[in-house]
Amino acid sequence: MDVKTANFKSLTQELKVTDRDKAFYIKQLVMCYDGPYFATSDVHNCVSLFKKDYVKTQGQINQEQPQEWQFNGKMQSH
Repeated sequence: MDVKTANFKSLTQELKVTDRDKAFYIKQLVMCYDGPYFATSDVHNCVSLFKKDYVKTQGQINQEQPQEWQFNGKMQSH
């Protein structure tokens, strides 16, 4: 996903959705205006946060690799 436009850049393969996946689908996706974060909410009132950052390899940040979306956490409301 492009962090500036919130559009998917490319799909290299067709995604197959199972019945289990349908039970956890995303209702809303919100992007941070400057791009490093996005959050999702799903049908079970869970909010997940993702951040685009460099991946750590053996505890060290490798800035030679491209940044990737990384899962930061999930919270469920009552």
